[in-house]
Amino acid sequence: MASPGPSDARAGSASQDPGAQPITEEEYDIEHHKQITAKRNFDQVIFGRWQIKTWYFSPYPLTETEAMLWVCDRCFKYMAEGLSWELHMKKCTRKNPPGRKVYQRGAHIIWEVDGAKDKLYCQNLSLFGKLFIDIKTLFFDCDNFLFYILTDADSQRDHVLGFFSKEKISYDDYNLACIVVLPPYQRKGYGMLMIEFSYELSRRAGRIGTPERPLSDLGLRSYLTYWVSTLIRFFRCVCGHMCAMPEADRSTAYGRRRLLSVLPPDASKMITTGGGVPDLAQAHLLSPTAESEDGMGPKMKRRKSTKGWDGEELPATKTRPAEPHDDAGTSPFAAGQLMSAAATCPRAHW
Repeated sequence: MASPGPSDARAGSASQDPGAQPITEEEYDIEHHKQITAKRNFDQVIFGRWQIKTWYFSPYPLTETEAMLWVCDRCFKYMAEGLSWELHMKKCTRKNPPGRKVYQRGAHIIWEVDGAKDKLYCQNLSLFGKLFIDIKTLFFDCDNFLFYILTDADSQRDHVLGFFSKEKISYDDYNLACIVVLPPYQRKGYGMLMIEFSYELSRRAGRIGTPERPLSDLGLRSYLTYWVSTLIRFFRCVCGHMCAMPEADRSTAYGRRRLLSVLPPDASKMITTGGGVPDLAQAHLLSPTAESEDGMGPKMKRRKSTKGWDGEELPATKTRPAEPHDDAGTSPFAAGQLMSAAATCPRAHW
C-alpha cells in the first residue's frame, strides 16, 4: 500500500475543512520540517574542552537519539560514545581547517574551504552548525558552496570560532548563506567581523551583495548591529571632515550637496542662507538646551554621554581592550592582511 504524499495530505485537509484554503507545496514542506525539528535530538554536545547545550535539531545520521553528542573540535567528526571520542582525540592530527588562508590579523585567521574539495569536513561542519541555527537546510550538498572559517591561533593549533558559507555562483548577488558564531565565543565582535568580510568579498568582486533570506532572529540582530555601527562611523567621518574644512570651502561644499542633519524638534523657524541651506549655528540657538544655558528658559536635564562604545574615542587615561575587528573605528581590512588570491588561486574573483 502506497503512503500518501504531500498532495494527498493537502487534499485530505481540504476535504475535512471545506472553508480552509489549500496550502502550497512549499508551505507543506515548511510545516513538515517544523514537525520533524520541533524536538532537539541532542541535549548537549562535547566540543573539545566545552560542554555546550544545543539549541535546535540537527540531522546527524545516528541510529539512536542520545542525550550527549561528542564532536572533535579539529575535524568536526561526530561520535555517540565518549570512549570513541577520547581515542579519536589522541589520533587526530589536524591543526587548522583545510583550504587556504585569505585573511589574517594577529592570531585571528579566516580560511576559505571549498565544499567540493573538502566535502566530508564541510558536511560535518554544517551538521554541527545546525545545532545553533534554526533556519538551515544545507547539510550534505556542499559542492556549490564556499565556507569561510574564523579561527584563533595559539602556539599549537587554530581554534574554530565560527564560520559562514556562501554560494560560489549566485544570480541574486547573495554573499552569505548562513553564519554561525559558536556559543563560547559570542558577544565578542566575531559575527560583525565575518559580516564585514562577506561585504568585502562582494566589493572586490564588483557586486553589491546581500545575505540570503529569511534571516534568523540572531542573524537579523547581528546585521542591524553591523549596519548601525557602520553608518555611525560613516557619518562621524563625514561630519569630522566637514568641520575641519575652512569656512570658504565649507560653504562651497554645502552648496554642492544636500546636508542631512538632526535638528531639535522645536526648531520650526529656520534661517536660510544662499542656496537654501539652513544655518545650523542659528538653528542651534533655537534649541531648548541653548536657551537654558543662557538663563532664558527652564533648565533641562542633560543626558549623560555614553563612553566606550564601538567607534567612540576614549580619553588617554582610559583604555579598553581592542576588539578583533576594531581599529580606531576603521575597517578591519585596513590593518589586517587580506591575502592576494591572484597568486594563490586564479579561480577566485577579487
